[in-house]
Amino acid sequence: MEKEKRNQNNTYQNGIVLSGGAYRGMGQIGALKALEEKGVKPDVLCGTSSGAINSVLYASGYTPDEMADIWCKEPFGQVLELHFPKFGLLRPARAGELMQPYLKHDRLEDLPIKTILCCSSMNNGKQKVLEKGNLLKILEACCAVPVAFEPVEIDGEQCVDGGLVSNLPAEPLTGKCERLIGITVNPIPEKEELGGLRDTIVRTAWIALESTVDKTRQLCDWVIEPPELGRHGLTDRSALDIFFNAGYEYTCHFLEEKGV
Repeated sequence: MEKEKRNQNNTYQNGIVLSGGAYRGMGQIGALKALEEKGVKPDVLCGTSSGAINSVLYASGYTPDEMADIWCKEPFGQVLELHFPKFGLLRPARAGELMQPYLKHDRLEDLPIKTILCCSSMNNGKQKVLEKGNLLKILEACCAVPVAFEPVEIDGEQCVDGGLVSNLPAEPLTGKCERLIGITVNPIPEKEELGGLRDTIVRTAWIALESTVDKTRQLCDWVIEPPELGRHGLTDRSALDIFFNAGYEYTCHFLEEKGV
């Protein structure tokens, strides 16, 4: 009954929410391909971090196969991970630099498919929802992993990766879609032992991200979360094909169970 009430007077038929997840974002592309093959295409997209990159590419008109080729070519994982240099942690965000050759529009509001991107405000600790503005700058903010990258100033606020507040940002689309689909790529597998300081830090961040997803998955009608993705590291570039295939195959089975 609650979900029926939520979906009354909706603006869009299908909304897709894409989580962050570094190179695991490739799994979202496989999921998008499976959805597209069944005729499930978004009327609106909402994403953060790697999900922001995928939202913009898909909304720009790239096919899932073309998106996968771009991910294989560009080191997106390098702008979506913690790093441990000898002198200081902060460095400028580079997502915009890597994305620039593939952008067909300068402003977020000009994308052919309605796209909402989310980052986190360091000033008030809240989610910052963006529907218009300079696309390169917004992407840099959405992908500015805290501590690793310098915050990006937007509207006078210092903004970082949206996953800090909500890594599956379904909030902006709640009550606006007949069917809201969340694609999240960070299932946490059980691990008996940690492999040192870096492993502890990365897993701590991973658990923190997933705690935000627990709060928003209930807002979605469908949640697609391929378990295979959690068996490989967030920044494991060698697993790109595995991520893509896992996202595709899991979503095919998911849709079959849904009768689509």
